[in-house]
Amino acid sequence: MGGADPPNICCAQDVTALTAAPHWLKREDYRRSWRESGLYTGRTMISLLEERVARNPDVSIVFGSHERPSQATTSELLEESKKVAAGLIRLGLREGDALVAQIPNWREGALTLLAALRLGLLFVPVVHTCGAAELQFILRRTNAKALILPGRWKKIDYGARVRALGELPDLKYTIAIGPHDIGGALDWEVLSSSIPMSLPKLSAMPDDGWLILFTSGTTATPKGVVHTHHTFASEVELYPLRKSARGKPFFVPMPGGHIAGLIFLLRPFLVGDPTVVMDAYEEHLAIDLMRRHGADRGGGVPLMVSTYLAHSHEIFSDGLVQLTIGAASVPPSLMELCEAQN
Repeated sequence: MGGADPPNICCAQDVTALTAAPHWLKREDYRRSWRESGLYTGRTMISLLEERVARNPDVSIVFGSHERPSQATTSELLEESKKVAAGLIRLGLREGDALVAQIPNWREGALTLLAALRLGLLFVPVVHTCGAAELQFILRRTNAKALILPGRWKKIDYGARVRALGELPDLKYTIAIGPHDIGGALDWEVLSSSIPMSLPKLSAMPDDGWLILFTSGTTATPKGVVHTHHTFASEVELYPLRKSARGKPFFVPMPGGHIAGLIFLLRPFLVGDPTVVMDAYEEHLAIDLMRRHGADRGGGVPLMVSTYLAHSHEIFSDGLVQLTIGAASVPPSLMELCEAQN
């Protein structure tokens, strides 16, 4: 498109303007049926999370990583996120402000997401493969007020990435996780060690946007998809995954910032399904995590699933319940291997 840049979608209130669009109005019949079926609950995400975690508080999430391994229950993470939310509000973030997070599947990423929900922030997760150009575009497009990311991870120098961003007048705070050389950045501990406080009452409604997921921008500039509290909670509920009859976890190494990664990160809270995630797929660690935590279900791209099947007797010693495959074409030979495992 030529001419001036389109107006930024910078806060939850702006997102509600989408409801006047013709295609949105046509959706009213569908939305009515979704409400009647219970998919649209009339609740915001944080309200649903708190209610369901109170009902089932000891669901486990394992964050598999060579660098920052961690394990917690959903109730522990929800409680811990109060500190991060207090730290963000003391920095000056308020409901409707955009927070961009380029965090791997670490405990800190889950806490950032939960804190954003507590404060009614517009949460903008970004996959690690987005470099400085894409990150700059996303920060500018959303008028982001804060950016949270690692100092360094794998071979990515996030300090160099931040220094290449250029001028971003709306960006007030950069928060770095772990050792870093990012000038002017605050340490993660400023948030994680903050004293919890009473948080402002939110004005957000279930049909307001809370999440923007951007494409990678490989063929053009990144494009953002807006999720409301209703639409994302429905995505989690509708995901075609069986729960383990024996309470065993689901293993999924999808990246933080990806729609699948977010669905599986929030499933333990909303559905009560124990889950093992990874910050980056690595075969030996994946096999060890599945074996050690007794996973009886797994998911990933065809290459990952092929690995699970090749080691199935070692990994799934108590039986394999389900495998989910996506993100690439599935060869018939892999389907035959799955059928051989029933």
